[in-house]
Amino acid sequence: MRMLDTQVLVHMQSGRRPAPIQSAIASVAAKEFLIAYGNKSDRERYYPSPAMSWRHSPVALADAASRARHVARRKSAERLIIDFPDQKETVIEFSNRTFAKIVNDRRLDAFDAAIAGLAREEQRGLRSRFSFLVEHSVQCFALEEQALAFGLDILAELLTSHAPKANFLNTLRDTLILGSGPIDWLRAM
Repeated sequence: MRMLDTQVLVHMQSGRRPAPIQSAIASVAAKEFLIAYGNKSDRERYYPSPAMSWRHSPVALADAASRARHVARRKSAERLIIDFPDQKETVIEFSNRTFAKIVNDRRLDAFDAAIAGLAREEQRGLRSRFSFLVEHSVQCFALEEQALAFGLDILAELLTSHAPKANFLNTLRDTLILGSGPIDWLRAM
């Protein structure tokens, strides 16, 4: 199985790179590819509902676009909180298990319900990206507490000899992606 980075997914979707037969991504890479991350480290652009990811029938929500629904989903989303003593902001990773479940179960209906509050043109683009993952049977590994700890260890080691990217969150997410891979993939590095 080959673990893919977000930029590789973007190149594959655009046709600039062939898609491998068996591939996997970390939920952090899925969220980057599906443009779920917002501009703030403690908010996301949309939140899939954990309840929706487990249902067997399509979900129709008339008020999915309302701000109240968005806030309610954020409050119910699972989260991993990352505090850095030398950083001003707390980083919150939302909905990693839910994203992984929706991708692995090919739940376009749950994904559509999550992005319903976005502009229609943006929904089309995101739906196309999600469909790409489904069509290529990409497996998604959720960022769990153990993977988070491993990713933070990788980050600490990296920062002993390298400066982070200009946007620290990009460096953090890269190390979380590395920490989320299956153990046989990590040993091969």
